[in-house]
Amino acid sequence: MAAHRRRWLNWGLVPGPVDFYEPFYSTQLHDDIAQYDPTYVAEITLRIPQVQLTHAATPGWWEWRARWTDKGGAHITLGMTLFDIDPAPFGGFNLDADCSAYELLHVWNALRANLPRLWLHSPDCRIYRPESFHAEHVA
Repeated sequence: MAAHRRRWLNWGLVPGPVDFYEPFYSTQLHDDIAQYDPTYVAEITLRIPQVQLTHAATPGWWEWRARWTDKGGAHITLGMTLFDIDPAPFGGFNLDADCSAYELLHVWNALRANLPRLWLHSPDCRIYRPESFHAEHVA
């Protein structure tokens, strides 16, 4: 497959509802947002092949970073965020990526194996399902 790399700026992965109708925007998120423990999220993220820790959660989870890389130089950096409640659950990942849409989808689906309510958030605040992202960006 010829994969065209691009920069994915201001994209993210966010916890959300079990299901939703598209188009769906983060402004529509209210009470039905998944709450994942940051320690669990970090553990399952680091189990994904080609993902390595680049910054520990020191002094806190906001500093935690991991990076997926491939042999061709494509990469996806995952920067953890938290919700502003106590105790603070995982709030999502900020993405800094230079990869193909297929590679982004691959890493996202690997995360969704253990975080099924993790959705892709675009710069215009649209929330994607894997199928709609594939149809618009991969296919």
